Amino acid sequence: MFIYLAILLSLCGLIYATYTDLKERIVPNKLNFGLTIAGLILFLINSLWVGSLWPITYSIIGLASGFLFGWIMWKAGVFAGGDVKLFMALGTLNPFTPALINTGILTNFSLPIFPVTLFLHSLIAFLPYGLIVVIYKISKNKKFQKKLKKEMKERINQAIHVSILLASAHILINQFLTNYLIEIILIFILLFIWNKLNTKKIFLTAIFTIPMLFFAQEFLNMFIGIAISLILIYILTKLMFSIRPLLSNKITINNLEEGMIPAITLIKKG
Repeated sequence: MFIYLAILLSLCGLIYATYTDLKERIVPNKLNFGLTIAGLILFLINSLWVGSLWPITYSIIGLASGFLFGWIMWKAGVFAGGDVKLFMALGTLNPFTPALINTGILTNFSLPIFPVTLFLHSLIAFLPYGLIVVIYKISKNKKFQKKLKKEMKERINQAIHVSILLASAHILINQFLTNYLIEIILIFILLFIWNKLNTKKIFLTAIFTIPMLFFAQEFLNMFIGIAISLILIYILTKLMFSIRPLLSNKITINNLEEGMIPAITLIKKG
């Protein structure tokens, strides 16, 4: 009952937010904070109803994670302030709303993952438009092209190096351990040590890679999978975070309009 009521409130809020955004280029604070407060009250009542603090705790986690992901999009230059607060509101209202992946539609789910999937789906939805805009802008900016090529070359080389290390470490660790949590912890420790070695990184990588002569096919498959994933993630992330400087225009303060996303912080004293 509480989950379905939260979904209904969210849908009504999104319809109104779409209307105001199209009409005035703004998602009003009264809507965002109203939905956030409604979500906290709703799950507080839910907690009292079931005699457990978990519902309200998960709602607060949803609030924090929704704000975090919205803030990431804002830093990338994709969201305005109202969008961040709307994400926060949706996270507060929907900690349990299903991800619509392998869980069915409108069914209860035991983990507060909806704000995470909402963020990922938003990125996927924005990606085609964002990539077209960024690629077009880059094609017109020769100076940025040079800088981008240099940075990408360095990062891609680093991604290949990391992929060799990760593939080797995964195969070796799996020869002795089957606990994924311990494996993840060990790999994080390994990456931390590798990062601290600076120019001597190659020696640590070599130590883990030499035994791969006995696991050549498995290593090759693992390496290709990790390398492609890391390179794609880096390229997409780099392109998405290149939006802000590429889309920036200089205007006078008097010409600022509601809905514009400032590239720099403006402070009016007094």
